[in-house]
Amino acid sequence: MMFGATTAPTGWIRCNGRTIGNASSGATERANADTSSLFSFLWTNYSDSVCAVSSGRGASAAADYAANKTIALPDWRGRGAFGLDDMGSTAAGRLGTVLTASTTNGATGGTETHTLTQAQLPSYNLSVTDPGHAVHSYGVPAAKTTFNINGLGGGPIAEVWTGSNVAAVGSATTGISVASGGSGTAHSNLPPAFLTTFIIKL
Repeated sequence: MMFGATTAPTGWIRCNGRTIGNASSGATERANADTSSLFSFLWTNYSDSVCAVSSGRGASAAADYAANKTIALPDWRGRGAFGLDDMGSTAAGRLGTVLTASTTNGATGGTETHTLTQAQLPSYNLSVTDPGHAVHSYGVPAAKTTFNINGLGGGPIAEVWTGSNVAAVGSATTGISVASGGSGTAHSNLPPAFLTTFIIKL
């Protein structure tokens, strides 16, 4: 449960990822005989990946407790709470895209910040208007075929050409460019929060 102070009241212990065990265990959060029931509860209900037992789990919770082993408390530091996706019913499918172990007691997931990938960007249409541009050409005579002499008194000589080849000259650009944007930095994933201490009963 949530508790409005930074230390736990009598008969309770904080869910801070530290360890509990008997008086000879050297546990970091509480080493005392009153931890026996909670030790057994955590050993039975949480996997070793969530509540690890020092030097590995033995035959039973009672055997490990008597062997002066410690067990880690659930680590709720900086975390919010979500219900299991099934809780004895059909899985709701509300967490499976984020948490692959959404029906596993004590599973964790989510991130404080997230950097979007290109595939996660919204769909959009980019429209570019080309105002148009000119391309110049000139004719090249293909072949000279005849000479016409106009008059006998030194009139002009007209060269007659037939056919033509067309060649483009120069080049042109649209002057349009599309600038890149964004920074690629991560954005916050946190909803508005109120911080407190999570405790569990011994």
